[in-house]
Amino acid sequence: MQFPYWRYIPQFFGELAQQCKANWQHPVLHQLVLQHLWDKYLTDSQYIWRHLRIRADNRGVALNAHSTGAFDQEKLQMRGLQALSKQLASSALSSLKIQETAELVSSVESSLLRTLIQEWGTKSYEFSLDGVPETENKRIGLFRAHCYFANGPSPSPQDSLQHLHCFTGNYGGSSQALNFLLSELEN
Repeated sequence: MQFPYWRYIPQFFGELAQQCKANWQHPVLHQLVLQHLWDKYLTDSQYIWRHLRIRADNRGVALNAHSTGAFDQEKLQMRGLQALSKQLASSALSSLKIQETAELVSSVESSLLRTLIQEWGTKSYEFSLDGVPETENKRIGLFRAHCYFANGPSPSPQDSLQHLHCFTGNYGGSSQALNFLLSELEN
């Protein structure tokens, strides 16, 4: 059985603010991730943004999709949500009898991902962001987290608390995620 942290943490923040005579302001995580970070990093060639998991609820459709792998090194093919969006883009262009080009597929694919992730009632979203230094082919893990946005009513109680599930390894866990987000909030 899981401890119901979502019931106690908001109360704890309130008590802590009261005892410290502080005024806490919580950033709107949904806007920070799906607008600010998305617009800044998604199309920048110095970074690799991977869509890993989406949970959304809109118009009677509950969407829960996740990537089982971001890239197949042997076949040099994208996998997961990006492979799905690319296939849907190709299918849409084919049904309209439009000649597929890499640019058209990419444009439709981006539109599909934006609709699913930004506009379809996202409850939570997991992504990773890596930096690619100009001099090396090595990636630098900047951020990876499953972001719970606490948007609207939800039958899942943990969705009522805005929070992150952070990843360790190349991504440094909670400390690195906090430092990254604080630096983004300052900009």
